[in-house]
Amino acid sequence: MFLTELAAGFARAGQIADGLAAAEQAIERAEQTEARWLFPGSLRIKGELLLSQAAAGAAAAAEDHFRQALDWARRQGALSLELRAATSLARLLRDQGRPADAMALLRPVHVRFTEGFDTGDLKAPKALLDALAEPYALREPAYHDHPPQRPLLNVPDTTSRGADWSSGDVRSFTGGVPRGGSFYLHWNARLITTS
Repeated sequence: MFLTELAAGFARAGQIADGLAAAEQAIERAEQTEARWLFPGSLRIKGELLLSQAAAGAAAAAEDHFRQALDWARRQGALSLELRAATSLARLLRDQGRPADAMALLRPVHVRFTEGFDTGDLKAPKALLDALAEPYALREPAYHDHPPQRPLLNVPDTTSRGADWSSGDVRSFTGGVPRGGSFYLHWNARLITTS
C-alpha cells in the first residue's frame, strides 16, 4: 500500500518516471505477496501516470490499466475502488470523444452509493457525470422542459372502479439515459400505488 501511495504522490508532484517505477513495484509486490486487494489502486495509478506521459500509445495502455483495475475492484466487491477506476476510465473516454461510453460506464457504479456524497471520491464522479450530461440536455431542451402530454408509462385507468388516486403514494422522478451518443433521453413518470 505504501508504494501505491508513493506512486500517487509522485504523480501529484509531476514526477512521472518515479511514479511509474513505484506503481510497477507496487504491482510486483502485490503479485509476490498475493496482496490482490492492492491491484485496483496500483493499476489505476499506473494508468494515470501513463496517461500523463502523453507518449504514443499512452492512452491505450492507460485504458488497459483502468479496465484491469475496474475488473479487479469488481471481483473483490470493492465499490470505492471500482468508482475510482470507473472515474479514471470515464475521463479518458470523454477525452477521446466518447461521452456516451463514459456515461454508460460511470453512472451504474455511481448510483450504487447510498451515502458519502460530500466526499471527494463521490464529488469528482458526480461532477464528471454532470459535465457529460450537459451537452445531451442542451440538445433536447424542449423535451426536458415540456414533457409529452401522454403518459410515458402505461398506468391502468382504475377510476371506473372507484380508486382514489389522491390517497395513493405518488412519486415523480426525472432521469436520463444516454443512447448512441447523439441525445440524452429525459423522462417524467409517476409511480402510483394504491391500497
